[in-house]
Amino acid sequence: MPLPLAFAYRSPMHAPVPDPDPIGPDGTVRLRCYLPHIHIHYFSGTCRQCQRRVMIGIELAIQMMGSSAATAGELEQRLKCRCGGRVSLSLAVDDRSPETVERKGRLPQTMGMVIRE
Repeated sequence: MPLPLAFAYRSPMHAPVPDPDPIGPDGTVRLRCYLPHIHIHYFSGTCRQCQRRVMIGIELAIQMMGSSAATAGELEQRLKCRCGGRVSLSLAVDDRSPETVERKGRLPQTMGMVIRE
């Protein structure tokens, strides 16, 4: 059974290749599976205590975890808010048209970390 595009990563030749192990031991998707979509996807997180919001780009998430084999669940477990609360993560998408993205550029959220008080 072919895997959905979300479960593919780019090889050194930049051709989408089905990921042989897309789901980690915690049941969440490995960060490398999001690599083909780094220009439009990012993680959106909210502190469970103070409701502070954080947005983290896929590349930065991989860098923070030290490996693209890490999972979204492991990233969520590692994140802690300044207030000491845990952060709940979800995948977010830049829903602008491809033409708008090309004309105006990537959202800051897809490139790094944005914190909203």
